[in-house]
Amino acid sequence: MKYIIKHHTGAGDIELIGTLEDAMQEADKGIAYTQNDITIFGESGEIVALRPWCGVPFNPDETEETEDEIIDFGAFGYFGAWAIL
Repeated sequence: MKYIIKHHTGAGDIELIGTLEDAMQEADKGIAYTQNDITIFGESGEIVALRPWCGVPFNPDETEETEDEIIDFGAFGYFGAWAIL
């Protein structure tokens, strides 16, 4: 299946043919501090996966997410775990 990955950096989107897992792994490679969610779109243009931006420091006591599931930017915030929609 074809996926479009949007990091919302202004540098363009990534098109990938493969599985959703492949697309999520590729999206994680290109993560940058954008303060925007990372979105993956399917062939029909619908959002199929989302890695949400959280603009607060990660606190494992306040979420069910673990440090292995997030991408941390310290005091600036973090990207939460992938949500499959």
